[in-house]
Amino acid sequence: MSDKTRRALKDFGLTDYEVKTYVALVEAGPMPASELSTHAGVPYSKIYEIIGNLERKGWVETEQGRPSKYYPKAPTMALESSKIRIE
Repeated sequence: MSDKTRRALKDFGLTDYEVKTYVALVEAGPMPASELSTHAGVPYSKIYEIIGNLERKGWVETEQGRPSKYYPKAPTMALESSKIRIE
């Protein structure tokens, strides 16, 4: 994903780790937290907190199971959620 896109995600209120996590999901597809931590370059000790933040902000969905898998929401849907939260 381009630097311009990453900056835009930050402008919508995502932190560096949240941007890295969301981009990893968009680029590599759904995956469990352990893989996501590696792909995103986010410490494993932080990944669940980051996923929770992204879920609350409307950027990620969780599929329950063993292990749980995390899916990126479509950028247009995520942006809508962000706009609604801001208003």
